[in-house]
Amino acid sequence: GWTKASGKGRLYSYTVVHEAAAGFEGDAPYILCLVELQEGQGLRVMSNLVDCAVEDIKIDMPVEASYDDVTPEWTLVKFKPA
Repeated sequence: GWTKASGKGRLYSYTVVHEAAAGFEGDAPYILCLVELQEGQGLRVMSNLVDCAVEDIKIDMPVEASYDDVTPEWTLVKFKPA
């Protein structure tokens, strides 16, 4: 079910995608990340890490939600360094 969350967490894992899936070719390379939210151990969200150079990424670094209004109807939650 739905649960309110602060949007804050820590980087649990990541990978740099060089060969994007269909429809995302123009976005490559991009960082696919797994974020553990501060609301609970094991509560994890998969998304993209933005506004961060690959050389600056560190496992367990603090991150916060960033919202990408893709269209007027769709907003994607991404994460950026906190």
